[in-house]
Amino acid sequence: MMDHDADYNFSRRIEALHRHRRWIIAGTALSGLTALVVSLFLAKIYRATTYVLVSESKMEASSQNAMWQYSLIRTYVPFVDSDALIGRAIHDLHLDQPPYDLTVGSFRRHRYLDVDVPKGARLLEIDVEFPDARVAADLANYLAQNAAQFNNQLTIRETQTTQAFLRQRMDQAAKHLADVEAERLNIKKGAGLEDKEKEVSILLEEKAEVSDQLQQFRTALAQKEAQVKSLGEQLSKEPKILSLKKSVTSDPYVEHAVQQTRGGTDGSLAVSEESISTVHEHIQQQYADALAMVRSNEAGARVSEAALAGIDSKIGRLMIQNIVRRSDIERADREYTIAQDDFESANRSYQNASVAVTAQSQDLKQLAPAIPPERPVSPNILLNVVLAGVLSCALLSLGALTRESLRAMQWRRANSVQQAEELLAGNR
Repeated sequence: MMDHDADYNFSRRIEALHRHRRWIIAGTALSGLTALVVSLFLAKIYRATTYVLVSESKMEASSQNAMWQYSLIRTYVPFVDSDALIGRAIHDLHLDQPPYDLTVGSFRRHRYLDVDVPKGARLLEIDVEFPDARVAADLANYLAQNAAQFNNQLTIRETQTTQAFLRQRMDQAAKHLADVEAERLNIKKGAGLEDKEKEVSILLEEKAEVSDQLQQFRTALAQKEAQVKSLGEQLSKEPKILSLKKSVTSDPYVEHAVQQTRGGTDGSLAVSEESISTVHEHIQQQYADALAMVRSNEAGARVSEAALAGIDSKIGRLMIQNIVRRSDIERADREYTIAQDDFESANRSYQNASVAVTAQSQDLKQLAPAIPPERPVSPNILLNVVLAGVLSCALLSLGALTRESLRAMQWRRANSVQQAEELLAGNR
């Protein structure tokens, strides 16, 4: 039932279109003719196309850098499609004068310029559509050439700016290096490290001599103390006074005198004699000399120890001072090395500024100049006629169907009213 209704409705529409076929055909022909006439009278638009190559950097080209540069190609579109460049082109090509009287606003409204990046290519495609073929080519070439020139000027300005910045940095590094070098020289002069080290060497030599003297004193002291001890023992054993007894009768003369005096003699008559021991005196003299040498060596050892302590104190102070001075000198040397490296780095950066900027920049170069096109791109007469005919045919067909639908609705409404009236009349 539903298919039957659908087929019926479709056949009704076909019949409606068939009944109005003359009007539809006439309207379609008239629309095509109108489109033909209008297209013939429309101004012809010519398209001139040129390409600008966005080349890779000449320095340090790598696959990673190339991918990074390729992703930034679209950023070069404003180099061409900019109001400033369009304004200069209008002025230099005298397009602001009759018959065009163009301004940047009117140029934008008429959409004369189209800049695009073809997929998978390092190119900028510049399309200029203009009523004059030669002017279109001139505009495309002007925009491409000036975009490349502007890119070169931008690279030069960036190089100059970079060089000025690096020059200032290099001057600051040179000034800092000079200050550090002057401070380093003053520290070395004020430190007098060589003189202090010589003084330490002299004190070390004196210390060695005093140490040798102290050792000699101590050795001699030990020897003399042993000698004093030995002489003391010998002296205690040796008597100081020697007692001698001598018999008087041993002398005949003395014996004869005694006999005459005393009238007789006996053998007990003797004479006692005492004398100082020379051996004791000699040992005592040696003991005194040895004891004096002990005292002398003790005094010499004390003096040597005091002198050695004084030398050690001086050496300690000088060593601490030298350590501090050497630390200051090493710090100054490190600061000088750092300042020198900084200056050399700044100098290298300044010398390589142009190379660094070139390595980070891309060149714009026009591949081939645009030539005046021979055929216009618009209006397309055949396409306009076909589109006008198709559109008018569709609209007229829709209008015919709409009219038939309205007539059918009116007929159904009229029948409904009539049936209602007949029904009411029958009820009465």
